[in-house]
Amino acid sequence: MNVDLWVNGQGLPVRMHESTPSTATAQFDVTADYSDYGTTPVTVTAPPAGDTTDLSGMLKGAAGSVGGTS
Repeated sequence: MNVDLWVNGQGLPVRMHESTPSTATAQFDVTADYSDYGTTPVTVTAPPAGDTTDLSGMLKGAAGSVGGTS
C-alpha cells in the first residue's frame, strides 16, 4: 500500500492519497481532502454493535495480497 499525506502549517492533514502497487492483485486508488477544521460543531454517536463489522481479518488478507505485512 502506498500512502502520501499532505499536512498544513498546523500539522493537520489536508490531503491523503492511498493506492496499491500496479502489481497488486486488487487495485485500490483513493484521494481524500480535509478542510475547515474547527469551523463546524459536530456531535458523533457510535452506531449500534449490530450495525458494525470487524474488518481486521479482511485487511490482513488484503495486506498480504499487496505485498505488505500484518
